[in-house]
Amino acid sequence: AGNRMSFFQNVQTVGFEKDADLDGVLDKYDLCPGTLIGETADNEGCSNEQKDDDNDGVINRTDQCPNTPDNEQADDTGCSNEQKDDDNDGIINRIDQCPNTPENEEADERGCSYEQKDDDNDGVINRSDSCPETPENEQADETGCSYEQKDDDNDGVINRTDICPETPEDEQVDESGCSYE
Repeated sequence: AGNRMSFFQNVQTVGFEKDADLDGVLDKYDLCPGTLIGETADNEGCSNEQKDDDNDGVINRTDQCPNTPDNEQADDTGCSNEQKDDDNDGIINRIDQCPNTPENEEADERGCSYEQKDDDNDGVINRSDSCPETPENEQADETGCSYEQKDDDNDGVINRTDICPETPEDEQVDESGCSYE
């Protein structure tokens, strides 16, 4: 009985009509019952927090994505797939060019971490690129290396500067790739 009494003590009565949430709008006209104390309600009994400004079906108070476009379906947090940030890099999916940024890697304005970029534009991302400075006019293989960047005879001198490209194994070579013998 004590709980019922305290509830009814907090209900404002005007004549025989009630305003249970004390927002200044009688319950029978109140479109948003339960307005929190301290929130200002409009003439329909709704505070800004109780409205759904972007019409996504989630009230402003709990809407984590307050500007859901009209043509996009929102989830129970008020976010459409395009508004989410699935890889938690700070860049929403709609503009994230690298949607799988690893945790703890800082992303740029496009949503890409250094490791996800392809700085030399050879088609191999930095993380997997064995030759990070492939010249633009050279074709790279799956490791990110062009023919000129490789060392086909394994003498420690890349093909581009190796003037002795078929040095036998185990021979010492100079800076041009030729053996001392």
